Amino acid sequence: MRQVWLVAAALALAVMFGISGFGKLMGRNSASLAVESVLGISSSQAVFVARFVGVIELGIATAFVFGRIQFGTGAAVLLLLLFTVFLGRLPAGVSCGCFGGGEGPTPPRWFLIGRNLLLMGACGAIGLAAHEFPSGSFIMERAILLPTLVIAVSGIAAAVVIHSISVVLLSSESRFSR
Repeated sequence: MRQVWLVAAALALAVMFGISGFGKLMGRNSASLAVESVLGISSSQAVFVARFVGVIELGIATAFVFGRIQFGTGAAVLLLLLFTVFLGRLPAGVSCGCFGGGEGPTPPRWFLIGRNLLLMGACGAIGLAAHEFPSGSFIMERAILLPTLVIAVSGIAAAVVIHSISVVLLSSESRFSR
């Protein structure tokens, strides 16, 4: 049962990082515009940086798909930490480019930072759960591992759902304000 939850959580992260990475590889988009506005670099340099980040995200997704869960969660936490610092420097009104482009208006900064913190916690929990307990730790395994995985999967699902809802709400607000 533990392996089923672990694989499901890892695949959820793989899908999220895969979509995000693929979106950033599509060329000049909201991700490269965000990089350009935060780092103050040229447009071509910003496209390169956004694509490079996309490749890293695809690498993290690949690590999850091929069962390198602890490596994937460690890399994901570091990248999410960098993204959170990046979001703190993002000018108001500039799309975050979290999924490359086309995701509509950017949700409030506090929401994006909260989402990243939630995802970092979920990645940490999944990474800890992937660690093999010594044999004979049946009670410890059941008492700690399953709730940790449930929290991690719930956190990922909640972050994705809340992000989707906020994008829809912000899109409808911008249509009505015109």
